[in-house]
Amino acid sequence: MGRLVQMTVFTAVVDAGGFSAAARALGLAKSTVSRHVAELEERLGVRLLQRTTRAVRPTELGLAYYERCVQVVADADEADRVLTSRLPMPSGRLTIAAPPQFAARYLMAPIHEFLNAYPDVEVNLVLDDRFVDVVDDGIDVAIRVSRLEDSSLVARRLGVCRSGFVGAPSLIERFGLPKTLDDVLAMPGVGHALFLKRPLIVQGPDGQEVHAQPVSRFQANDGDALIASAVAGIGVAWAPDFLVQEHLQAGRLIHLLPDWTEPKRVVHALYPHRRHLSAKVRAFIDSLVDRFADDPPWRAFDVPVS
Repeated sequence: MGRLVQMTVFTAVVDAGGFSAAARALGLAKSTVSRHVAELEERLGVRLLQRTTRAVRPTELGLAYYERCVQVVADADEADRVLTSRLPMPSGRLTIAAPPQFAARYLMAPIHEFLNAYPDVEVNLVLDDRFVDVVDDGIDVAIRVSRLEDSSLVARRLGVCRSGFVGAPSLIERFGLPKTLDDVLAMPGVGHALFLKRPLIVQGPDGQEVHAQPVSRFQANDGDALIASAVAGIGVAWAPDFLVQEHLQAGRLIHLLPDWTEPKRVVHALYPHRRHLSAKVRAFIDSLVDRFADDPPWRAFDVPVS
């Protein structure tokens, strides 16, 4: 593993005070961050971090090494900025893969702006709820709304999202406002066909995770069809906030059991690890990060950014 990558990861762990927080900041899996630090300590032959159950702190040698690493990483970033300012304008075909409903709501405007900004770029948008093989299918950038798996792909964090229970006012009038998880599971439901064969993982107010299996009166393999049925009062939907945010704001749906949501997932822009990242990929991903990372517009269930 490259020395600079190890130093970057190490400084992120010290800055964040832990492996999990550093992994989130870097858009990497926690196991990958831990491996980088372990390989760095093995290469140097010293312990750089003191690990406890509550925090991760640098050792005396680790602190001295951290101070030098900060300067090295900063110098490398400055070198990148000097070089990228002289790179050619983005051009050529950019192939983007994304979930259809997420793309329709939150990617079309950024794509249109990108095309207007770079007239020599053409975009091929591949819409699929399933995970495409980024490398084998020739995808330049893939947008995924999921827990990040450890892989050879490079990830840039765009924001976080969660799923929650939602229902129409007409449904609440018929069955009453549910007060417990058992109450909401006893109500008629609508469900996405991709997720009916395994239970939901629902996180309670104390952070406990419960496996739940709603009974679905209506099933569909399309998120918009599912939400339309929920709005019509057919049943309760367990849906991501990016699908229901507009309906919650308009009062067509009500967030049920706000203390019971899904453990947060991260929206990532993924791309294959390449030694020389093309200008079109770099520019598009940077534009998404600038647009979404600080305040994602799809947050409907009061999900914290950090």
